[in-house]
Amino acid sequence: MLRKIVSSVVIEPLLKWILEVTAAIPPDCVGTEFFAAESQAYQATFQKAMVTHRGNLVMLKQLDAKLFDVANQRLDLIEDGVLGLCTAVPTSPNR
Repeated sequence: MLRKIVSSVVIEPLLKWILEVTAAIPPDCVGTEFFAAESQAYQATFQKAMVTHRGNLVMLKQLDAKLFDVANQRLDLIEDGVLGLCTAVPTSPNR
């Protein structure tokens, strides 16, 4: 029973969000059409959602602490990658 709850509350929304967030990365983050305001708006939305998913992930710890640790590390990598991409120094004068 606990697995079904954790899966529907933590795992499934997290996987859906990861797919959505990677698809929504502004294509101009590091391109010549970069606009800092758009990137900052994306980062704010991303970080707000990240807080929600990290909170939900705590439920996973109750079921499997090792899996929680691995999932949390992977979220760190995703967060670092997305924020690193959006804070990269673009070649555009719009920054």
